[in-house]
Parts: sequence; C-alpha cells; structure tokens
Amino acid sequence: MSTQATHFIGYGTLEELVKRQAEAMAHRAYASLSRSVDGSNPPSVTMVGQVEIVDDSGMVHYWRMKLARYVTFDGSAAFPEDLKRIDQARAGWQLVLDWLQAHDLAPVDAQVAAPKNLRLYEGSADFLRWSSERGWYRQEEA
Repeated sequence: MSTQATHFIGYGTLEELVKRQAEAMAHRAYASLSRSVDGSNPPSVTMVGQVEIVDDSGMVHYWRMKLARYVTFDGSAAFPEDLKRIDQARAGWQLVLDWLQAHDLAPVDAQVAAPKNLRLYEGSADFLRWSSERGWYRQEEA
C-alpha cells in the first residue's frame, strides 16, 4: 500500500480543467451531483456538481460548483420554493453533462473520496449562466 499523499488540484473553471486535462479526461474522468447537509440552524443542503480526473501519478484534478442550497428539517426540501431550487440544480448539472458530451467527454458517474479535512476549491463554468428572467440556469457559449 502506498504511503504517498494524494494531492487534490482544484480548477477555477470547468473549461480550464478540460483544457489542461483533456487527454486524461478521455478515459479517467468522474462526474457527480452530490448533496451535503451542514450544521446550521435550520440545517441546509448544498447541491454541488463536481468533475474529477485522476492522473497517472495519482493526483486528483477537479472542478466543483455549488448549484443550489435549500433548507431542510428531515433531509427533504422544507419549503415549496426549495423544490424549484432542486430542479434548477439538476437542470444546471444536465447542462454540464451536455457540455462535456459536446466536447467528446463522457465521465463516469462516480466521485473520488476526498479526505474529510480537505477544503475543496469552488469554481464556476464560463458557459453556465444564471438567467434572472427565467429563474433557471442556461448555457452560453464563452
């Protein structure tokens, strides 16, 4: 078993990750939409999209973006508007997956387990915009 620490390298935009890691992404990319509950009062759930690549040396290159946050009392959405936020996050995530596919990348639906005390870098995607008029994510070519 290796005792070498795995390094996590965060990218500010999805486009930068793809540009720098395109060759590795072709066969070692993972993508996931996850939820985490924080300890605030009342508790809230944050939905995060993340794309990761493990390179030949074992380093994890990743991009992640918060897509929604909503209040919960029992793990489910507490208010009707929160259901819309969940749908918005899923729609935004689908735009990310569609964008990756349009760039001939098909990541596996999985996630690399990060150390619990690791503070991950939050990024964005130049093509993914919030539309105030629609109240939804939209794709914009950068």
